[in-house]
Amino acid sequence: MSVAGRWRIVETELWDSDALDLVGPAFIEFGKDRAGSFGCIAVQGWMDCREAPRDECPGVEFSWEGSDDCDPASGHPTRRSSAG
Repeated sequence: MSVAGRWRIVETELWDSDALDLVGPAFIEFGKDRAGSFGCIAVQGWMDCREAPRDECPGVEFSWEGSDDCDPASGHPTRRSSAG
């Protein structure tokens, strides 16, 4: 994948950096094998990723499973996440 690698999450519309880094440094990681992982606040998860370019920029769509403060959680964001 063209966005493969570990990316640091430093800003979102909803949470400041102190909240994002509650348990550890917030990150999202995309593997070359369509697998990935992320962690922020008290949420951690493992992703199944697919390349989804948008406006001629690299991007990815994913579904995920993991935990939110130790409770099972999963999802499929309706918006594409783009990196870069």
